[in-house]
This record gives sequence, C-alpha cells and structure tokens, in this order.
Amino acid sequence: NEDYSRHCLDKTAPYAGIPEVLEQLRSAGVHIAVASNKTQPFVEKIVKHYFGENGFDQILGSSDSRPKKPSPEIISVILENAGMTPEQAVMIGDSNVDIRTAKNGGLSGCGVLWGFRTQAELEEEDADFLVSDPQQLYALITAKDGKN
Repeated sequence: NEDYSRHCLDKTAPYAGIPEVLEQLRSAGVHIAVASNKTQPFVEKIVKHYFGENGFDQILGSSDSRPKKPSPEIISVILENAGMTPEQAVMIGDSNVDIRTAKNGGLSGCGVLWGFRTQAELEEEDADFLVSDPQQLYALITAKDGKN
C-alpha cells in the first residue's frame, strides 16, 4: 500500500545494542539473514535504511510464491542460499510466530525479551533460549557456531 510505503520508516528504529551485535557477528563470519512477513520491498527498504546495503547477507520478505511464517519455507530458502543445515542455525525473534517458525523448520528458536511480545508468550511457545540483552545473542550464536 502506497501510504505504508511512504511511512514504513516512521516510528521504526533498531533496538539499542542491535547494530553493535550485528557488527560483531559479521566480524566473526556469521551468516545473518532477515525473514519477515512484510512484503519484500518494504522489508528491504526498512533493513537497508537502518543497517546499510551490506548489513545482512540475506533479506527475505513475504512472497506470493510461498506461505508466510510460521511456515518454515522462508527459512528453508535462507538455509539453502547459505549452504547451511537447520542444526547450524538459530532463529531469533520476538513473537510466538517466530519461535513456531523455528520449530517448524527444525532450528533452535531464541526469543528476545525487548520485542513487542511478552516473555510468557515466548515461554508458552517453548523457545529454546530467551535473551534479555543483545550481547547475549553474540555469546549464544558464537557458542552454537563452535559446536558445528
């Protein structure tokens, strides 16, 4: 919708500490991707505005050719493009849909507590990990990476 396109950056910003942890992960050689239910043009516009052209290895939004999350199809595409298995990946999100998507795709699911959903919702969905600070993401991901 044209109105959303004009205003999709309004009241949108990265959470504190996220740009720094993403830079640390990139420096450590971690493949980083975005999987969103927003349409491709909107998710690309938002992500590139805040994180630059090369902030993520992949940015995938919704597509008419695949169902939205919690279908794991978007994750399958990301993993295939990265040459990775589900066991090598962690899906990080702030909602029950994100955790369900991870489980549907055979990935570990990490719930973040600074998002717009509650800790109880993430616990009810049985997230494998819960983190309350972005720096915990770096520790979690680099520890997992070392095991594979």
